[in-house]
Amino acid sequence: MRSQQYILFISCGVAIILAGATCPPPTRPYGIFFTSTDTIPADRILPSCGDPNAICISFHNQTNIPVQVALYYHNGYDRFGQYSSGSSYECCTNPNSPVPCPCDCDGGQIGECKLSRDEIFRVTNLQAIIGLQVITLNPGIAVLERVNCRDIKTMGVSIAKEDRDVLTNPDWREGPIYRDNPNEQGILPGEVPCGETIEFRIIDLNRATAGVEGGTELVDLNIEVEISE
Repeated sequence: MRSQQYILFISCGVAIILAGATCPPPTRPYGIFFTSTDTIPADRILPSCGDPNAICISFHNQTNIPVQVALYYHNGYDRFGQYSSGSSYECCTNPNSPVPCPCDCDGGQIGECKLSRDEIFRVTNLQAIIGLQVITLNPGIAVLERVNCRDIKTMGVSIAKEDRDVLTNPDWREGPIYRDNPNEQGILPGEVPCGETIEFRIIDLNRATAGVEGGTELVDLNIEVEISE
């Protein structure tokens, strides 16, 4: 069980969902968040997603400053050869080709193409978190996004302080991380099975200086990753 207390913030943004009221657009993400201290108890257990056909992605800001977050993922299909894995004569359909031909990404026809680090962080793979392309998490706030397993094979997360561009100049990028292949025996380290939760904990490597007045430049953002079992 989590040691944190869960809090439901009822705001104008949530009222839109419940009652269709007209409200100004939110500047911060709304929804179900939980508060936490900067230290996670050693006996804390990350819960499963609760949906065998989905992966839950949690983002938790454990620093003392607001942090921008961007999520990237790709569904694993590459039917048009956007993510070729090099070139070879063996990949040519014409046996008399004078030059090596691009090789299709392995598994690209069945949703199992794994993207590299450079490939996953392309703008074409940028995805929304609770409806926003970029969210800003206040200190101690977390938010959960649920993604259908068929929509995700490779994922990555970028984070940045508020005064930087998280898309072009992030402080840290974590990935690639892969959804496991249910047709294979066992799960490789770092792979996320369907039905489980992956949490990206945003931390400050200089925890003692985080949030010090006039000293936000001392914050060294990083990400810790945990996958539920």
